[in-house]
Amino acid sequence: MAPSRSTASRPNSSRSPTTPIVRRGRAFYTATGEAAATDLLADRWVRLAPADAAKYSYFTLARLSDSLGSYLIGLAGEVRREKVDGARAVRAAAPDGTAFLVANAGPAYPLRITVAGSSTNQVDFGDYGPAAAVTPPGSAVDLSSLG
Repeated sequence: MAPSRSTASRPNSSRSPTTPIVRRGRAFYTATGEAAATDLLADRWVRLAPADAAKYSYFTLARLSDSLGSYLIGLAGEVRREKVDGARAVRAAAPDGTAFLVANAGPAYPLRITVAGSSTNQVDFGDYGPAAAVTPPGSAVDLSSLG
């Protein structure tokens, strides 16, 4: 069975001094188990209450790195050189097929993570570089007004 694939790129989000605002596609709401919110929120700017904004704090490289620590223990064997979408990378893998590919030139950013198990899932990362300047419109959906 082919692995399911996701692509993670620079988040489309903004923080004003007081109110965080995000915009996510349909795939995000479906993948996170919030399919009921898809029609209302997909591809629209959403203004988050501070308590809801805290749920998004894991969208950092540091948090991602912390959450993957338990998988690193199982990595064994030879580290190989590969290319991911043309970028030089090193690959470390576990016997079950779980693998991490990290950039081998410039900053050691994650490029691809494959987690094996009852189903194999793969996430590709890209769009590293300067932070994107985001100016959300004033018409953002305010979650606190939805009750």
